[in-house]
Amino acid sequence: MALGITGSLCLSCGHNRPSNHIMTGNGGRPEGERLSTSAPPPMPLQSPPSPAEFTAVKLLIQKNGNDIAPRLKLADFCLRAGNQAEAAHQLRAIIRLDPKHDEALRKLSLLYREAKYLDREFETLRSLVNVSPNDWESELRLAEIAMGQSWMNLAEIQLKNAVAVAPQKPQVFLTLASFNFLQHEWIRMETNARGGLKVSPNSVPLLLALSDSLRLQNRLPEAEQTLKLAISLTSNSDSLTRCQTQYAHLLLERGWKSDRSTDAEATASKALLNSSDDLEGLYWLARSQEIQGKIVVATKNYERAAKQDIQFESLAFFLGHLYQRSSEAKKRTEGERLINLYNLAQTNGSAFSLAVQDLKTKPDELKSNLNMARWYVKLGKSSQAILSLRRMLELNPANKDVKKLLSALLMSSGRISEASQTQF
Repeated sequence: MALGITGSLCLSCGHNRPSNHIMTGNGGRPEGERLSTSAPPPMPLQSPPSPAEFTAVKLLIQKNGNDIAPRLKLADFCLRAGNQAEAAHQLRAIIRLDPKHDEALRKLSLLYREAKYLDREFETLRSLVNVSPNDWESELRLAEIAMGQSWMNLAEIQLKNAVAVAPQKPQVFLTLASFNFLQHEWIRMETNARGGLKVSPNSVPLLLALSDSLRLQNRLPEAEQTLKLAISLTSNSDSLTRCQTQYAHLLLERGWKSDRSTDAEATASKALLNSSDDLEGLYWLARSQEIQGKIVVATKNYERAAKQDIQFESLAFFLGHLYQRSSEAKKRTEGERLINLYNLAQTNGSAFSLAVQDLKTKPDELKSNLNMARWYVKLGKSSQAILSLRRMLELNPANKDVKKLLSALLMSSGRISEASQTQF
């Protein structure tokens, strides 16, 4: 949607560390579905305004272009009519008239989020929390964006602000757990998940976070009991699938006293009853089947998963090795290709992890930020690259290399007018 703006891979099923989700494509659920707060629900469906309503509100704007009320109404009309670009235009006009108009800022930030204009969302949210310091939900969203960029120092500031305003909100505990997850702080992750569960005992996302923290501490029976509780508390199909795929993953950890691959297969199969093409469900089903020696069905399920994302977890590694054992020359060749792809992803994953660590150590250094931006470009994550470059321009407004790369990315993202305004 164009808004017309003018202005480390998992080596086995038994790892005891988080996968490098950036290097493995989806790497599981999107971040917002794993630990941190999710996107707001869509606006309730409303009938589009009539032509007469549009005409009336436009006439009011013509009479007094500085009157905010009709512009806000027109923005809402445009949203109801599905014209997000014009809605964004009106909201920006309101903000120019009143930079502290929190409703316009909030609605504009949601539009940018929907359009995946991460840089503009971040910028708008920063303005919003400046005028609405008690808006803890916006603080959390800023923290999530910062975590996604590996700006952990900024994320920590936003989280402290959210905790100060809303210390007992379950969403705050959930985002704190997400922060701990990214910092490999498993005990703190557990503490925050349990803190949230004291406030909201039946929260499935918090139970999933707690289970993950226990798994990462190799406390597998406790993690299992937590997942069983989460499953018993949810009837939502998507949530149930998420719980069951996480459970299948847990059952394949190496720390169990006896092999539980049969249980994992049954659990992954249940997940696929809810969503037959679920990537995680297919992957963990195939892993459990391969471990049991069910090579034919395992291969088929790996192949089904590969159609969605060959770089998910260690899929290329396992499917590649199965193909290498084939009697067909064509499959053996494909197996070699997949193993090479996996090895390349491993190499990239290591280099990317070093870049992330370098940025965490030197968050304001131009070289570290530019390196990360180039990695985002390489990984096809243009929205993150653009945000990274925007921040670099704040720190180094005259840097021509940053401006040139930013202009090219904006152009390739279809944001032509913005690209033309980025001089280099």
